[in-house]
Amino acid sequence: MQGIATKIGELEGDAEEHRAVIDTLRDTAKRSPDRKCFRMIGGILVERTVKDVLPALETNLNGLRSVIEGLAKQYKSKDDELLSHRSIE
Repeated sequence: MQGIATKIGELEGDAEEHRAVIDTLRDTAKRSPDRKCFRMIGGILVERTVKDVLPALETNLNGLRSVIEGLAKQYKSKDDELLSHRSIE
């Protein structure tokens, strides 16, 4: 269970970083959507435009949220299971 909690914490940190970058890029996209930006993909830094990177980051954030939600359900299930075993003893 501790491993699940640790992973949830890590992913929440990643999601928060994604949110901060998305907020910044949304402001930039309003003014200059063709502005150059850089994104790390598989350890390689690639040059893209804000209008290209923003949708990809939003998709990644949604994926992170889904994984966090799944892990939270798994954690809750394990916690409930542990509590039921303790109450039987």
